[in-house]
Amino acid sequence: KAAPAEQPKSAPAGPPKAAPAEQPKAKPAELPKAAPAEPAKAASSQQATGSAPAPALPLAQADSPKAVGTPTRAPSSPASKRSSKMEQQRAEVHRELAEAVEDQDDAAIRTLIPLACQCGVAPAFIESAQRVLSYRLQQTLVDETDQMRVGMASMAETLRDMQARSQEMAARPAVAPAAA
Repeated sequence: KAAPAEQPKSAPAGPPKAAPAEQPKAKPAELPKAAPAEPAKAASSQQATGSAPAPALPLAQADSPKAVGTPTRAPSSPASKRSSKMEQQRAEVHRELAEAVEDQDDAAIRTLIPLACQCGVAPAFIESAQRVLSYRLQQTLVDETDQMRVGMASMAETLRDMQARSQEMAARPAVAPAAA
């Protein structure tokens, strides 16, 4: 007898259901393998599974962003160069301002404070430099005021001496010039 040809079965009413055999199943060989933490464990697990040993990566390479799968940022990107340049400028201005404060160079402090503000030097350090500059300004004003007082006292003494001489001369009798 000849085998009857298979005829397609009629679909039952309702939505078609996928047979469980039709769903794709992941094979164990296709699953990603985790990198072994220790070479001894890796060898024993490979022997147990019977698979070929995976090439061992040095620890530095195993932990690298490429091995882990994290994105890396190019170190020479324009933003990092700009940031590095700003950091260098900030450090240079900070150093110059510190030297000016140490040397008590008021003119340099005055010119460096606005530059330090623009470069982003720490506000506490800028305030410290401003306090030093303010103190130096007040000290200069006190010194100049003291010099003015000394000058005024000297002028007052000179004026008293001149008044005393003037009174002495006024008290002397007028001497007539001698006739010849």
